[in-house]
Amino acid sequence: MPAGDDRDRIRGALLGLAVADALGAPLEGVAPRVAVAVVGRGLEMTGGGWWAPGEWTDDTAMALALAESIAARGLLDTDDLAARYIAWATGGGKGIGRATASALVGAGDADDAWARARAHLEATGLAARNGTIMRATPIGLAARGLEAAVAAARHDAQLTHADPVTGDASAALCPALLARRHGGDPLRAVRDQAADERPLAVALGAVGRDERALARLAGGPEAGACATTLALALHALAAGYDYEHGVRWVIARGRDTDTNTAVAGALLGCPQGIGAIPERWLAALRDRQRIERAAQGLLVPPEHGLRPAGAPERVSFPGWVGDPAPYIAGATVLAIPSRDEAFSQTAIIGLAHGVPVIGTEVDGLPATLGGGCGILVPPEDPQALAAALERVLHDELPRPRPLRSLAERHAPARVAAIYESTYRGLVAPEAVGAQAVS
Repeated sequence: MPAGDDRDRIRGALLGLAVADALGAPLEGVAPRVAVAVVGRGLEMTGGGWWAPGEWTDDTAMALALAESIAARGLLDTDDLAARYIAWATGGGKGIGRATASALVGAGDADDAWARARAHLEATGLAARNGTIMRATPIGLAARGLEAAVAAARHDAQLTHADPVTGDASAALCPALLARRHGGDPLRAVRDQAADERPLAVALGAVGRDERALARLAGGPEAGACATTLALALHALAAGYDYEHGVRWVIARGRDTDTNTAVAGALLGCPQGIGAIPERWLAALRDRQRIERAAQGLLVPPEHGLRPAGAPERVSFPGWVGDPAPYIAGATVLAIPSRDEAFSQTAIIGLAHGVPVIGTEVDGLPATLGGGCGILVPPEDPQALAAALERVLHDELPRPRPLRSLAERHAPARVAAIYESTYRGLVAPEAVGAQAVS
């Protein structure tokens, strides 16, 4: 298959996931009869609840974190991936589920997240939920073979969900995506993969055969189970629905409408690329550029002209990034070789996540990185910068502890409030008086 075709399919799958997630988000938790009525009136990117029109949920956020980790570090680097997940979760993690939050919020690294996931399962008994299956999509899109994809998906799932059935469901999505990319039969590929996994096999038995049984799963006690989510998504394929009709059908089943539909959207959007997704839905999608970059990072084009001889297999050029924290959190070292730098919010983010920061001795960087917080080198001195990088990469310097209090003091909202108060004081000091923020 030409590389260009696979790029189109990867774009279609990742954008298909995000669009479907954003469409399903406002209806999460509603009863099937309510979902049917809403879909019957016309399904559009209207938003609702705490979701703005076109805004996607934690399902897409975690899939993007995984996609960006793959682009930077390969199919699965659990330390890098856990750092990205933890940075997202502790930075707000809008829509994060209970099991995922229990594993990630406050975790220090991958081992800590895994231990927290195990403790949550033992304490609650909440098993086989669908909090990992949607985010496995980038693995199925980037993997060159089934064995590697299945292993990576299972390891990814363990970072937040200790029940092995959850990992089995994530792993089962991968053969479906590989089949969609390469012209195979996705349903047969999944059934072959899950033949020995009884919880999955039972739900998959209804796919393409019994819509009423699937509706009972989606609207009953098994709503939110990983087997239910996988079965609904595969049925949308087996029924022959195009992207729009398949998304509408899954959302009309109610309950866990965002996750169920995100998985279906990835599978439905894959073979025909973004041409399968209605333009009116794509036009309303939030942060589409980040999703496009993530899709590009999953398959570096062979004609890429920016790679020098001897460069690593994957070099990512993400361009402008609205929220750099997930990139920085997974870094081994952060270099800021500025000629001029009044103040570096990037350095603050790196220090907050315990990433070694190397900066030049210019303007405000010494104030930020001084006192042992970071490493300072002379400006315009590539040899000194290279030497500092070598020291970090060869573990000659201890990895710093995360300086979260420093990040909190320099949080954009807090700094903006200080500026606002200062300006107001200059314009009308009598109006603010003692209310100035210090």
